[in-house]
Amino acid sequence: MFSENYAASSWCLDELVKIMECRKTFQQTVLPIFYDIVPFDVQAQNGSFTEAFAKHEERFKEGSDGKVKKWRAALTEAANLDEAKLIEKIVEEVGNILDLEHLSVANHPIGLDDRVQELSTLLGMESNNNDVCIVVVWGISGIGKTTIAKKLNNLIHRKFDGSSFLADVRETWKLPNGLTIDRDYFGSGSKIVITTRDLSSLNIEVDKIYTPKELDKDKSPQLFSWHAFREDHPKENYVELSNQTVHYARGLPLALEILGSFLFPIRSIPEWESAIEKLKKIPHNGIQAKLKISFDSLSNEVQDLFLDIACFFAGMNRDFTIKILKGCKLYPEIGFKILVNRCLIKYGPYNELVMHDMLRDIGREIVKTKSNDELERRSRLWLNSLEELLLNDYIRLVEVDESIGCLDKLVVLDMTNCRKLEQLSSSISMLKSLEYLDLSGCSKLRKLDAFKRSPLKSLYTTLSSWALQTKNTSSIGLPLQGSSCLKKLKLAYCNLSHLPIEIGSLISLTHVDLTGNNLCTLLDSICNLTCLQELKMVGCNLSNLPSEMERLISLIYLDIGGNNLCTLPNSIYNLTCLQRLEMAGCNICLVKLEG
Repeated sequence: MFSENYAASSWCLDELVKIMECRKTFQQTVLPIFYDIVPFDVQAQNGSFTEAFAKHEERFKEGSDGKVKKWRAALTEAANLDEAKLIEKIVEEVGNILDLEHLSVANHPIGLDDRVQELSTLLGMESNNNDVCIVVVWGISGIGKTTIAKKLNNLIHRKFDGSSFLADVRETWKLPNGLTIDRDYFGSGSKIVITTRDLSSLNIEVDKIYTPKELDKDKSPQLFSWHAFREDHPKENYVELSNQTVHYARGLPLALEILGSFLFPIRSIPEWESAIEKLKKIPHNGIQAKLKISFDSLSNEVQDLFLDIACFFAGMNRDFTIKILKGCKLYPEIGFKILVNRCLIKYGPYNELVMHDMLRDIGREIVKTKSNDELERRSRLWLNSLEELLLNDYIRLVEVDESIGCLDKLVVLDMTNCRKLEQLSSSISMLKSLEYLDLSGCSKLRKLDAFKRSPLKSLYTTLSSWALQTKNTSSIGLPLQGSSCLKKLKLAYCNLSHLPIEIGSLISLTHVDLTGNNLCTLLDSICNLTCLQELKMVGCNLSNLPSEMERLISLIYLDIGGNNLCTLPNSIYNLTCLQRLEMAGCNICLVKLEG
C-alpha cells in the first residue's frame, strides 16, 4: 500500500524490492494500492517521493550496492502494474471475504460442489451466450435445492451488474396462479434460477430443468458422520449402526443431517439401536415437518392416493396399481401425474412406483395419527409386519396375488386344503423370512416355480397326496435345485416314483419325510445330506438302501418300516449318531449289531 510518506522509509523500500523479486521468482501476485497518492508519482518518484529520494541519494551516494537504484526500479515496476484489473481483483477478493450479502450454506457441504457445477453448466456460465436463461431446480423436499442455489449465487453474483436472492416466494407472496416471469424485464445475459417441489406451479417457459440426485453411497456416510461424530467417518463399533441409518435416509441430505445431529448426543450402542428402531417406526419431527409440506398442499383426492401408495402400492407395478384402483371406482392417472410433478413418487426402470422410504413412513404415520393409533379405526391397514398368514380351508382361492411378496416379515404361510389353488406367485420367492409353508390338500396345484433360486432361509415345505396326486416332482416342476437353505422337506403320500437327483444338493436338510411313496430305490445322492437328523421312508416299497449310508453322519432317527427290505447295507452299522431305528413290517434278519 503506497502512501505519501512511503518513500521516506528505507525499510518499506527494501521490503518492496523483496516483494518484486518474489513476484518474478515464484510468480506471486502483487496488488498495489495507492492511498492518497496518484500512481504516476510513485512510478516517476515525483512529489513527496522526490524529496525522500534526494535524502536517500545523499545518504547512500557512496556504494551500498546500488540500493537506491533498486528502490527506484521496484517503485516503477509496481506502479506500472495494470491498475484497473488489480483494483477490480482487490474489490472482488475483499468483497468475497467481507460480503454483507453472503448467503449462508451448509456447514459440511459434502457433494455440494459437484451439484453446483452441474447447475452452473446448465446456466451456461462458461459460454458467451447473452440470452436470458431460466433453469429450474426441481426435487423432493430436503434434497438440497435451496442450498445449491445459494452456493451458486455466492460464486457468481459479482459477475453481474445486479443480483437478488428471493427466498420462500410462494409462501411469502401467496401466488394463487403460480409463478410467472417475463423475460423482457431482464437484461442480456441474465441467469435466473428457480427452486420448486412442484413443476405445475410454474407458469413460465423454462430453458432447462435440473433434478439433483440423492447423495451416493460414498458421500452419504460422510455427511452423516460429520453431524453424528464431527468427523468424516463413523467411530469404531458404530459402523454397522451408521450404515443402517444412512441406508434409511436413502441419500437425502436433510435426513442425513437431522438424523446425524439427533444421534450425536447419544453415546451408548444400546441407545443408538433403540433410537434407530424408533426412527424407523416414527419419522423424526424435523424431517416429517419438512416433507409433509408437499402432502398438505395436495387436494383431498390426491392425498388419499398418496396414502394408498404409501400403505399398499410402493414398489408395485404402475399398470397393476391403476387396475386395482380403477376396480375401486378411482381414477388415479391424473393423481399420479400430480404426485410425479411434486416429486412425491417417480417411476422406476420397470414401471414400478418408487416412493422414498421416508415419504412412505410419513404417509403411514399420517394414517396412524388420524386414528389415534387405534388399529380398528384406521382408514388403511398394511401388513408389512405380518408374521403369520393362515389361509387354510380357503376353498375359493384360485391364485395368490404377487403383492404377497411385500410381506417381508412373514414366517408362516398356511394354505392347507386350498383345493382350487392352481399356482403360486413368483413373488413368494421374495419372502426372505418364510420358514413354514403348508400346501397340503392343494389338489389342483401344478407348478412351484416360485422357489427357483429362492432366498428362503428355513423353508418347511409340506406337500400332501392331494397336492401331488398321481404326479411326480418332475411333472409338477418341483424346483429343488437352488434351495440350498432348505431345512425340512415333507413329501409324504405324494405317490412319487422317484426323487430328483438334485435332492443331494440340499445340504442344509435336517428332516426328510418320504412316507407312503412308491420309490422302490433310493438315490445314492441322498447320502450327501451330512446335516440330516431324521429320515422317514415308511411304506415306500424299497428293496434296498444306498451302500454309503455311513455318510449320513448326523442321522439320529431312521424309519424304514413297511418296505421290501431283506438286508441292510453294512455301512448302516457305521451311523455312530443313530439313536432310533424302526423297521416294523420288514423281513430283515440282523446278523450283526455292534456298539
